Amino acid sequence: MTSKGAVDFAAEAVVDGGRLILKDSVLYGRTEQALTGMSKDIYRGFETMKTWAASQGFQSLEISGTRAANSTSATPGSTWSKVWDLTK
Repeated sequence: MTSKGAVDFAAEAVVDGGRLILKDSVLYGRTEQALTGMSKDIYRGFETMKTWAASQGFQSLEISGTRAANSTSATPGSTWSKVWDLTK
């Protein structure tokens, strides 16, 4: 649960050795409410995914996606990617 209610996360999962790659990721709100001001919620979700991936034996986690064209972010339509080293 987030500050904006329930939000779903979807991505294409690829395993490459010790890397878990979640690409083309998207967030979907379950209501009509805009998904704004959710930075803390998103980072909490990333921390949960990092913990899970490490518990499954992955050495790194990569998540990437494209912001929706109608996003309220400062850069709608832009791509983003983040890689975490799970061995530290």
